Amino acid sequence: MDAACALIYDAAMNGDVNLSFDTAHLVVALVPLAIYFLLLAVINLMPRPLMISGTRDLAALAVGISGLVMMGPVQLFTPPPMLAQMGPYYWLLLVLLYGSAVSLWILFLRPRVVVYNIAPEQFRGIVSTIAVRQDPSARWAGNALEMPQARLLLKLEPFPAFRNVSLAIDSDQFDFSAWQRLVGELSVALAEMRVPRNPRGVTFGMIGTIIMGVLIHRCSQQGQALTESFIRLLGL
Repeated sequence: MDAACALIYDAAMNGDVNLSFDTAHLVVALVPLAIYFLLLAVINLMPRPLMISGTRDLAALAVGISGLVMMGPVQLFTPPPMLAQMGPYYWLLLVLLYGSAVSLWILFLRPRVVVYNIAPEQFRGIVSTIAVRQDPSARWAGNALEMPQARLLLKLEPFPAFRNVSLAIDSDQFDFSAWQRLVGELSVALAEMRVPRNPRGVTFGMIGTIIMGVLIHRCSQQGQALTESFIRLLGL
């Protein structure tokens, strides 16, 4: 290991290693993450809650961290001869495999909705009102909501620090039409609400802006060297 470190150090000192290659890695790894943070900022600074499906929430997260995955473990275990032989088709194959893995994960998820920019207690009250209207025998046990007549067992997962919450099916046997009715009424109720803007949105916006600003600054200094580093990264 010491010998390898010495060789890398000598190569860097002799100019055999182009440091702009690191910038190319950073661009691929951090641009999707920065966009994800900026999207979270917009959502949390809205004057009303936003409810999305668990599928969309997971897909957005998967896209946000896709660059870190590609430039992290995937790049680490990429055999240089294979990259040299396949070129950009190798990365295309990896993107397709990553997308397939995320799609498979989504298929095995139970139905779930995520609501941004709302206090968990406030959301729980809305869910309780709708649940009792659909099933008078509905009752809470901690964060679990049982609706026997509607054949639903739901789990409330609050995230007070970020002022969002998720509601998911918590059993393998459930009435999908009853779940759809519940989600539909939740959507109508949340659309009529007005809430204070979430201060976390400012934090998310600052993180995304700083990342993008640093990347833009580094790219502006690289010039032609950055283009060449991307070509090497793609194996062209």
